[in-house]
Amino acid sequence: MSFDEIIATGTSFFCPTVVTAPMSTYAHVLPILAKVSALPEYSDHVLGLHLEGPFISSKPGAVGCHRPEHTRLPDVAFLKDLHKHCNGLLKILTIAAELAGAEELTKACVELGIVVSLGHQLADVKDIRRVVEAGATMMTHLGNGMPNEAHRHNSNLLAGMSEDLLTAGIITDGFHLPPHVIKVIIRAKSLERVFVVSDAAPVAGLEPGIHQCFGKNVLMCEEEHGFVVRDSVLPCLAGSAASMLQCVNYLRKLDLLTLDELWQVSFHNPLRAIGVDPAAKLGLNMERLVDIDADDAFVVRAS
Repeated sequence: MSFDEIIATGTSFFCPTVVTAPMSTYAHVLPILAKVSALPEYSDHVLGLHLEGPFISSKPGAVGCHRPEHTRLPDVAFLKDLHKHCNGLLKILTIAAELAGAEELTKACVELGIVVSLGHQLADVKDIRRVVEAGATMMTHLGNGMPNEAHRHNSNLLAGMSEDLLTAGIITDGFHLPPHVIKVIIRAKSLERVFVVSDAAPVAGLEPGIHQCFGKNVLMCEEEHGFVVRDSVLPCLAGSAASMLQCVNYLRKLDLLTLDELWQVSFHNPLRAIGVDPAAKLGLNMERLVDIDADDAFVVRAS
């Protein structure tokens, strides 16, 4: 999905994401993203860059579709190199709380103005508490990026839901989380500490079939709730095929939130989570791009 397609489908602000990769890839891609993000047609929409990795778990289940050979332990010097390649636009860094050096890395991020988000991890309650005390404030797609089997009491899913200082993103595309889990997370986190994220993969919007993505083959296919992206080898999803508009409309169909509450979790809360005042963005918000149709669904407004 291109920058233009993201904006055209109802998204006013976003953080382009780069997944776990070797430094050679970061050194090539990040300056390009920083340059494009500064162009006049995109600068009002891009709020910063998100690095989902490389400081995440390499273990099956937690690593997801990331390439485990490129994960690495937290390294402040490596972080500063990444920050330099981003030309200062690095806004969010996803890390695994259980890794050695996670606290020091988190403190370095706080000093640089980078939001630390916890995800793709095998962390327990104590791991997460330590990194929260160091300054972590977010959870990356809570309920995903973790093994199917977890400790009944001491899992990062339960820790993320119970930790009041963490604001959690959830992928509501109809595939990443079942309705009952979405319901539980929203109730546990409260409306103030949860937001919708699309997790849209680069291949979102392409035709069904095998595509190259994340340095591997992924399968785009149509299933019950729409299109989905799966790893062609591993038994896991490879990001989402949905736009933010589709994610919000799926959440609307679950009848868990009012229309005003949907605005809150899809516009106001994600901005607050990265330190942006929603009131300062109201001149270019989603209400300029979308309307509500007769079925209370959000639709892109005709220009």
